[in-house]
Parts: sequence; structure tokens; C-alpha cells
Amino acid sequence: MDDGIGFILAGAAVWLVFALAVWITLGVWAMRVGAQRSSAMLGLALGLALGIFGVILAYVIDNRRTCRWCGWRIGLGLRYCDSCRRDQLAPDAPPPLPPGRER
Repeated sequence: MDDGIGFILAGAAVWLVFALAVWITLGVWAMRVGAQRSSAMLGLALGLALGIFGVILAYVIDNRRTCRWCGWRIGLGLRYCDSCRRDQLAPDAPPPLPPGRER
């Protein structure tokens, strides 16, 4: 009778370790997604607390700024846009007109 209980406890331990590994993996996945959107710690917290739903929420949350010249999403600490290479701290000036239009 002892062998049956030991086998059941060993199986439960395997499932517990597997569930823990999946839980940590989802947290790290959400953290990496959040890091791309300037919210690494929020992504980690969502992934650990909500599992796959936290990963989905990490994809939705976006704390990056928008370039005032081209509309591209840029990181919080960046000074130049990756798309149009314009300085984000330059004095306010009207955005450029599309090609073929004049002021």
C-alpha cells in the first residue's frame, strides 16, 4: 500500500513542478513583451498574476511616446525617432507637409 501512495505523491510533485515552470515562463514572457513597450515590471506582474491573460494584456499595454513628426512609436528615453530620425526635443515647428503640397 505504501508504494501506491508514494507513486501518487511523486506524480503530484511532477505536475507541481511542471505548473511552476509554466507559471514562471508566462511571467518572463510577459516581462519581455512589456520591456518592448517600456513596461517590463508591469508585464512581469501581469504574467505572474494572470498567466496567459497577463501575457495578452502585456501586448495591449503600450507606454511609448508617439513621434510628433511621423507618428511612429518611440521609447520613453529616446531623443530621436527610429523612423524619421528627427529630434523630439527640438523647438515646436509645424510637421512637414506631404510631398507635392505647398504652404
